[in-house]
This record gives sequence, C-alpha cells and structure tokens, in this order.
Amino acid sequence: MDSIIEFFQNKEWEVVHSFEIDEREAQYEDYKALSLSDESETVLSEYEKGIYKHQWMSIKEFKDGNNVCVSTSTSSGKTLIFNISGIEVISNNPSAKILAIYPLKALGSEQELRWGEVLKKSGLQSEVGRIDGAVPQSEREKIIKNSECVNENETPLRKN
Repeated sequence: MDSIIEFFQNKEWEVVHSFEIDEREAQYEDYKALSLSDESETVLSEYEKGIYKHQWMSIKEFKDGNNVCVSTSTSSGKTLIFNISGIEVISNNPSAKILAIYPLKALGSEQELRWGEVLKKSGLQSEVGRIDGAVPQSEREKIIKNSECVNENETPLRKN
C-alpha cells in the first residue's frame, strides 16, 4: 500500500484516507436453493462447492424482480451473474434478447466467447452476435436477426 500512496504523493495528489481490507476466505452458497431453470442448473453443475455468496445474492435479487448492480474485483464472478440472469430470461421468454454492452473491443471479444460457451452449455441453441465500431451499419440488423433463440413457432430451440 505504501508504494501506491507514494505514487500519488509524487504526483502531488492529496491522499485523504486509505485503508486495507484483509483477504477473506470465499463463502459459497448452494445454487439449487434459487430454483433456477434447468438450463441455468446445467451451467452451474460444475460448481461443486456452490457459487460465491455475492453471486447467489445477486441472482436471487434478479429473480425477485429487482435491479442489480455488482461491483467487485476483477475475476470475482460478475460475468456468471450476468450469464445466469440472461439464461433465466431466455428460458422463461424464448423471444427475449440480451443486449450486452462492453466498453472495449478486447473485453467484447472475451465476453462474446463466454456468452457462446455458457449458452451452449445451457442447452439453449442460440447464436451470439457481436457488433462493434468495425461492423458496417448495413450488417448490424442481420447480426441481430441471426442472434435469435426461437424458431418459427416461438418455442425455444433446445438440444434433444
């Protein structure tokens, strides 16, 4: 911590207050208590210890119809919260679409891959489309149309 404070002081920034938070042991919760769709449970089945407590609480709040904002450190499981919430929406409303907006191309590429993996694992046969500044306007509607999770009868397409 001292090197960070020194850095700020060398830049002539005033450090008003600082504190350190001790590392804590991870707390897990059983996702089965959330009564999720089969698709979400399929994705979560690899989490033998359960999911992190903040993930469980966030998904519960989402399922209860509340807005959720999650702010945690890097690689702490925010994407899984978003993925499971999205799978729940699609599972309950096959004509729904998830619009995920990311600030950087690199993050967008990573998240595109993760969405594809989690949808495939869930059993929902849906295409993930990606639009960034390099995609011409004329191609964007086609990408959106090709990223649907429904057939002509508006029923979900699932693996047999």
